[in-house]
Amino acid sequence: MKFQIDHDMHIHTFISPCAGYDPRQTAEAILAYGVSNDLRLLCIADHVWDKKVPSRSQNLWLERGIDLDRARSLLPLPQSKYCRFLFGMEADMDFDGNIAVSREEMDKLDFIIFAPSHMHLGGFSVPRDLDPSAEAHKALYLERLHLLMEKDIPFHKAGLAHPACPIVCEADPVRVFDLITDREYEEIWTKIRDRGMGVEINIDKRYTGESLEHIMRPLRIAKAIGCKFYLGGDAHTPDDFRDLNSRFHKYIDILGLTEEDKHPLVRANLAPEAPHFSI
Repeated sequence: MKFQIDHDMHIHTFISPCAGYDPRQTAEAILAYGVSNDLRLLCIADHVWDKKVPSRSQNLWLERGIDLDRARSLLPLPQSKYCRFLFGMEADMDFDGNIAVSREEMDKLDFIIFAPSHMHLGGFSVPRDLDPSAEAHKALYLERLHLLMEKDIPFHKAGLAHPACPIVCEADPVRVFDLITDREYEEIWTKIRDRGMGVEINIDKRYTGESLEHIMRPLRIAKAIGCKFYLGGDAHTPDDFRDLNSRFHKYIDILGLTEEDKHPLVRANLAPEAPHFSI
């Protein structure tokens, strides 16, 4: 059976700075998006920093008041009989390799998305003096991926956010992913598969034509290795919901994904399917 578009595990609310604090992006608006699109599972994944995790660069979030306490102010999340709503977060990695959430707090979250591809924040996620070349970014991205695999993480409820995100190297993102060899990808995807971590289907809409084919290559390798996938729209405002369905269909078709490729946590948490009546 073809991979069903029945979930979205990566959605930001108005508390995320990257959402521009858009007051329309409330939990209620997100649930309405899910219900109107026949989704059976949603997850909030705001950018926050856990105060329990010391970091030389954590003030990027904390000075904006974006911490787990603020995120928890959204609780309890609204629910629908046919659309379950989970509470998670998107966890960044700083330039020292610290991740934004402690194991104690991970255990309280429903789902955690890790974003080692956030390499556009000099002085926070990467050193300010990082060589701007694609070669340097490729080497650091692989290092960050392997470092993430060695962390104490509940991998069964974790996902790898936007693995081919253009902000891994804003100057030349496609080249960064082209420089990673099939063998290097096979090594990291094998670790991800064996630990049970999900791989996010989240393709920047700027990738089209030939560039899209380049970006699909790592995901094709992940599928061949046996990784499991989930959908992450990465919406920051209600406007971002508009074309997600068509884009998800496109990527699912390109990769040839089936229900067997869906991450177990998603399958286990889907709300009951809404009845469909015909006249």
